[in-house]
Amino acid sequence: MHHRQLEVIATAVQDVKAKSFHWVSFSLLWKPRLNDHSERVYSELYNTDAFIEGNRRIQELPTPEGQPMYESAIIALMLFSDSTHLAASIWLFGNESKYIRAKPSQFAAHHIAYLPSVCFIHEHEAK
Repeated sequence: MHHRQLEVIATAVQDVKAKSFHWVSFSLLWKPRLNDHSERVYSELYNTDAFIEGNRRIQELPTPEGQPMYESAIIALMLFSDSTHLAASIWLFGNESKYIRAKPSQFAAHHIAYLPSVCFIHEHEAK
């Protein structure tokens, strides 16, 4: 069983939980004291150099002539597969804070496909 990728994305971004997504990239800086130099902090996917550069490139894309102007943003998809529990492939959205993604009670995972389990038989057990 599988779900169409675009349908999963559309459903997730229309959900009320998407209000907490980070749609704009930013650099996070930490300055321990007033006279110290600031230090770059990497804590989430949406404040990495790749996300910032991707966001910059998307914002520079021209709007097709005659088309309405829509806001553009990156959808950061993180694909995981865990055959030990569900034999499922799931997406987590990198636009969502890791503090939300890490809580099972937040139901942040979006199921894409259920894969059949693969059993590995040791050679000596097969004989």
